[in-house]
Formats: sequence, C-alpha cells, structure tokens
Amino acid sequence: MPNIVHRVGIEASQIAVYKALTKQEGLAGWWTRPNGDGANVGARMQFIFKRGGPTMEVIELVRLKRVRWRCLDGPAEWKNTELTFEIGRFGSETVVLFRHRGWKAECDFMAHCSCKWAYFLLSLKSLLEDGRGTPFPVDRHISEWG
Repeated sequence: MPNIVHRVGIEASQIAVYKALTKQEGLAGWWTRPNGDGANVGARMQFIFKRGGPTMEVIELVRLKRVRWRCLDGPAEWKNTELTFEIGRFGSETVVLFRHRGWKAECDFMAHCSCKWAYFLLSLKSLLEDGRGTPFPVDRHISEWG
C-alpha cells in the first residue's frame, strides 16, 4: 500500500507541537477547525472543510512523542487510513515525521493530498514559529479539490 510521508523541523518545544496536534485551537490554527479536540484516546473529531470533512478517531497518544488517528469517514480514499505524527528533537528543532498510511492505490487524489499535507505541515511550522498558520479556509488552493 502506498503512503504519504513528510518531515518538518520546527523551532518550538515538543509541548507546543503536541498541543497544536491535540487541542482544538491548535488544530484550527494550522489545518482546519475540528468539532472537538483530540486530547484523549477514543475521541472523535470531524474536521470542517468546504465539502464536508473527515472524521478521525484518536487511536494513540504518547505525550510529547506521538499522535495517531484512524479515518472513520470522509473521502473514500481516506477511509480506514491512519495518520501518525511522530514528534522528536533533532538539534535545536522539534521534528514532526508525518505519515498518512494505508492508501489502497496511488491516484491523483493521493498526489493532491500529499501536496496539501506538506502545505499544512508548513502551516503548523508557521503557526508555532511566527504565530500565524494558514489553515482552511485561508489556505492556498492548489487545485479544484482545494
């Protein structure tokens, strides 16, 4: 199965990164607004986009080290995929290694999502380093999909 993988270094603490990946205000600051937060295993969040959005279940949290979600509903290609944010230190940076695993096949939508994940991870970096991310709906659209 093909996967999306990205790595970004952020000049922020692991605590700040972890909060941005688990708290409603953090998620809304770099990706899009969820209808809840992901601070507890078993929590479900629907992320709001123009054409609806995915529903994620938090399936693992290792404080300051890992956040893992399973997509329960959303785009057909996303259903039953897993998203993992590994958090660690490398020199002066907090590094986020992101994986969106379990795609059934490479396709145009996967290529679009890979590009958008890179964009949104840079939005996370901007939020934590500069105080302002570019989440939906102020993100830069790259195609008709967003």
